[in-house]
Amino acid sequence: MISYGSDIVIDQPVEKVASFALDPDSHTRWMGDVVNVQRLSAGDLAVGSRFQYAIRKGPMAFDPTFRVTAYDPGHRVEYQSEPGGPLAWTASLEFEAVGDDRTRVRSTGRIGFNGLRRLLEPLMAGEVRAGEAAELEALKRVLEQAT
Repeated sequence: MISYGSDIVIDQPVEKVASFALDPDSHTRWMGDVVNVQRLSAGDLAVGSRFQYAIRKGPMAFDPTFRVTAYDPGHRVEYQSEPGGPLAWTASLEFEAVGDDRTRVRSTGRIGFNGLRRLLEPLMAGEVRAGEAAELEALKRVLEQAT
């Protein structure tokens, strides 16, 4: 399993940051390897909501389905990939107000590849960690340029 964790402070109010970051329709704008997100559940984001992601990283392509496993609106969300895919992935985003107009975002998770791809984990660990940190940088850039 590859564990990762990073955080960043964004110069925007927590409500704006959380609303944008938790909207799956925005994920292609700041999640570097995500090329498409398809909602599989109707309604607002809630525990049990499901989404299929199209993830492309170089020659590798993954289309995992994720389910929201924990949700505290405006504060925290946790996703878990559904069994049977090429990887097992749990991820969370947490949002904390730092003053009136700044937000700390923390991204954590664990990724494990299934089957023969498991052999790639030691080679992919650094790239996964760097990629997850880069996504937070992209989130910051998108939200701070929006003002």
